[in-house]
Parts: sequence; C-alpha cells; structure tokens
Amino acid sequence: MGAIFQSLGKTITAGVVLLIVLLIILVAMGAKVALGEHAWWLFAMRWLHVTAGVMWIGLLWYFNFVQTPSMPKIPDAEKPAISKVIAPAALFWFRWAAMATIVLGIILALMNGYFGQAVILQKPFTSIGLGMWLGTIMWANVWFVIWPNQKKALGIVTVEAAQKAAAAKRAGRQAREGLVSAYIHPGAKLGVLVEVNCETDFVAKTDAFQALVKDLGMQVAASSPAYVAREDVPPDVLEKEREIYREQLADQKKPPQVIDKIVEGKLEKWFSEQCLLDQAFVKDATGKTKVKDLVDGVNAQTQERIVIRRFSRFQVGEAG
Repeated sequence: MGAIFQSLGKTITAGVVLLIVLLIILVAMGAKVALGEHAWWLFAMRWLHVTAGVMWIGLLWYFNFVQTPSMPKIPDAEKPAISKVIAPAALFWFRWAAMATIVLGIILALMNGYFGQAVILQKPFTSIGLGMWLGTIMWANVWFVIWPNQKKALGIVTVEAAQKAAAAKRAGRQAREGLVSAYIHPGAKLGVLVEVNCETDFVAKTDAFQALVKDLGMQVAASSPAYVAREDVPPDVLEKEREIYREQLADQKKPPQVIDKIVEGKLEKWFSEQCLLDQAFVKDATGKTKVKDLVDGVNAQTQERIVIRRFSRFQVGEAG
C-alpha cells in the first residue's frame, strides 16, 4: 500500500480502479448507475472542471506565496533542488491544470447549452461569461507569457545570462503592489520619481516600506545612478568600460591575468557608482551600508520581497 501512495501515477491509477470496482459492486447490488444519462456526464464534467481549477489556482498560490518568497532564504547550494526538480514539475501541473480547466469549462458550457450566450455576455449568463473571459486571459498568460519565460529562467532552453535574468523577472512577478513616490530636493531644481514594489498593499502602507521609498528617492537625487542593478547594465556597455580600462593600462608591463584583475576591480568600482543597489547609502557617513542592505533589511522586516522597479531623475536645465 505504501508503494502506491509514493507514486502519483500509481495513486491515480488505484483511484480509477477503485471507482470501477465500486460501480461494478453497485450494479451487482441492483443499483441504477446512469452512465448513459446526460445529467451523470454533466456532473462528471463539472467535478473534473472544478478539480482542475482547484489544482491550477492552488499551484498559483504555491508559486506566489510559498516558492518565490522563500527562494531568497534558501542557501545557494540548495536552490538547484527547487529550480531543477520541484519548479519544473510544479509548472507542468500548473500549465496543464490551466488547460484542463479551460477545455472542461468549454465542454460544460456546451453541454448546458449556454456557451454562445456566455461568450457574448448575454443575460442571464453574463457572470459566467465574465468568468470564462477572465479564465481565458489567465490561461493565455500561463501558456504564452509565464511558461516561455520560465523555460528560459530554468535553463530548459539556452539563452544568454541577461535574457535569463529578464525572463525570470517576467515569469514570476509576485511583487505587484507598492508605491510610486516623488522626491523634490530643497530649492525645487532637482526631482526624482521612483517605483518600488512589494507583494501586498498592506506592506506598501507600512512605515518601514514608505521610509525605504523616501530614502531611495534621496539616494537617486544625491548619487545619480544610471541603473537599478548591475544585471540591468547592457553587455555592450560593460564591454566598452572594460576596453577603456584596458587602454588605460596599455603602457603597463604586467601579465594579462593581472591586467584582467585590475580591470574587474575598476569595474566593481564603476558598479558602485552607476548601479543603485551597489551604491553606498548617502545617509551612512561610514560608507559601509549599501542600498542593497537597506532593501534586504525591509525584506527581512516585512517578510516580503521588495523590488526597486525603476526610477527617473530630473534636474532643471539638464538634457532629457
């Protein structure tokens, strides 16, 4: 018995066999099993439709409220177990549960005779029609947005590192709430707009989150970063910086590996100036606190993932 429940396939097969056995017993006892009646198949389709929907939405909640928020807390050495084993399996059932929900819902609507009226939102099937359209939009998002990007993020298809990072962001946008805040420097000659996201509106209203957003606006105004994170820097920009540093070191008679080390050191310094998360926090006189540390602190305090989405810096007389 234990071996059966250790395998999903064997468990489902055992359930189907048990159902058939029960039907045979009922027929043998003289009970009426109306397998040929429309009402029985209507019940079966509705049960399968609801079951598929529960699996679909349940896995959606798992991704948004369990896996994705927990990933930053998992040691790097253990993360491959999630990304290479658990996530692909969960995504398989996630997308096919979405497909089953839509297909079974269409069959159910056709069996009930209201498919056409529901599609055009005709009364009295308007609410069912709205549910059908919302479900279809969610299904399309699963198959044509989330899944293609997850294949890139999980390494199922081979892409460049920059594409992989971008795909991961698009595939798991769990940080959907947050704030867009404006910071105006005294004198009204310099201003900043910054968007910071979190997972819930509740956290967006907390003092800790709002203080972080305000500090980020001041940081952008004072330090004028060009990018949010080093992963946002285009590869051609990085290569151009490396070329500049190599040209500066061209007259130094040092081994190539030493030159490469110096170049990477200079690049780290460039990151600390141009990338917001790598910058030293302007309100810390010691220079030991990075902006990334501020964000991590609010992450830990709120138990939510905080994301600096974007910013814009405006200064009077400065070209756009």
